[in-house]
Amino acid sequence: MKAHAVLARLLELRRRGEQRALEALIAREGDCRRARQKLETAANAALRQMAQARAQERKEIESFGGEAVSQSAILRFYAKLDAMMEEQERLRSIEETARTDLQGCTSARADAQMQLRTRQRATAKLDEVVRRQTISLTLHQTALGEAAAEEHVARAPASRNPDGHGA
Repeated sequence: MKAHAVLARLLELRRRGEQRALEALIAREGDCRRARQKLETAANAALRQMAQARAQERKEIESFGGEAVSQSAILRFYAKLDAMMEEQERLRSIEETARTDLQGCTSARADAQMQLRTRQRATAKLDEVVRRQTISLTLHQTALGEAAAEEHVARAPASRNPDGHGA
């Protein structure tokens, strides 16, 4: 009986561990969802900035259209281009960081899934052991009860007289 109680307690602890593993997986899923959103936001910002930079560049070039352009205007134009390129690089860097974060989250989620499966298998195995032990214990208790009942019946006729009445 004591072994059964120990196994039942161990099963309870394994189920708690399985629940914690499930909670960890859910948390990693949330982390991955946020990382994907961050990556999409960063990629969209980089694309928007690139489109704006191209439009600004076309506008500037069109403003030069067919006229003599001063050297200072050309230098300002190149300075604007440099600033737009720096901003593009900054946004691409943010996007790459977000991509790396997503890969880390994906890896952590895979580890959490593996941990959950491992705990589920361990819990299922122990659950089967407890189920079999419960059946065995029930059969054992039933057999003991039947043996006690047979012993009681076997003793009862021995105390009677041959005519079937009590002594």
